[in-house]
Amino acid sequence: MNELDLMKEIATASNQGDQQKLSKIIIDNDFEGKNMAVTIAISGFNLTEENVHKNIEAAKKLANLDEPSEFRESMRHSILNEMLKT
Repeated sequence: MNELDLMKEIATASNQGDQQKLSKIIIDNDFEGKNMAVTIAISGFNLTEENVHKNIEAAKKLANLDEPSEFRESMRHSILNEMLKT
């Protein structure tokens, strides 16, 4: 899937509050070279203990991606990594 289509799918799932759909999109897609899609995915993924544990595979995949360059998403990426350590 190209980056624009991936970004649209991520944004739609996030805007609908559908964390399970968002997690499936994260798991099923390749984010290599898609920095904007990574940024949107990190931004849309709920950083609650319940969501992280419920969607652990997606959480781990996001945590293993390169840290986004944007401040807000970089902080969320760091928080997610810390959450996964516990």
